[in-house]
Amino acid sequence: PDGVLFSTCHILQEDTQNPDGYLHSYVNRSTDGGKTWTQTRIGPKGWSNPTTNTMTTRSVVEMPAGKLLFGVADFNLPGTEAYVWTSEDQGKTWQQSAQLSIPSYTNYQGKTMPFEGLGGYFAESWIHLDQEGHLTNFVRVGPPTPLYAMSDKPPTGDDRVDRLMATTSTDGGLTWGAM
Repeated sequence: PDGVLFSTCHILQEDTQNPDGYLHSYVNRSTDGGKTWTQTRIGPKGWSNPTTNTMTTRSVVEMPAGKLLFGVADFNLPGTEAYVWTSEDQGKTWQQSAQLSIPSYTNYQGKTMPFEGLGGYFAESWIHLDQEGHLTNFVRVGPPTPLYAMSDKPPTGDDRVDRLMATTSTDGGLTWGAM
């Protein structure tokens, strides 16, 4: 929305400012160009585990009708618990969707596999809205997840060797196509 800024973040388990002792996420909102911010905690209320480690997409998307959305997921392997959070009041309040069904992917050998992403389906991913109103989620993939292998000899190293996979939604993020 005009004049409103958003950012998402997560607090690491080890952070000295983390009173909960597990990784969790926030969406931040500013109406004054970033001088001041309000913060809303994201999950895991209503999730399968009340201390689920959560991570969000790095983007908050504004849909054509003005609805805002971003994704949030369980950070643990297999990282398949995921939701879309939406706002219809410029980010003042947020609503959590029903749990999403996470798409499968096809590995380098052509075999269809279930999603087992390190960091979860929306963890540190980026959602893009195209001109037709379709969403694309660019998912960060790195070792040790089985999604990482691009060949029988995948690269090794730190997160500089990560790669991306993409999947598309045509219904506002409630269902996603295969990766």
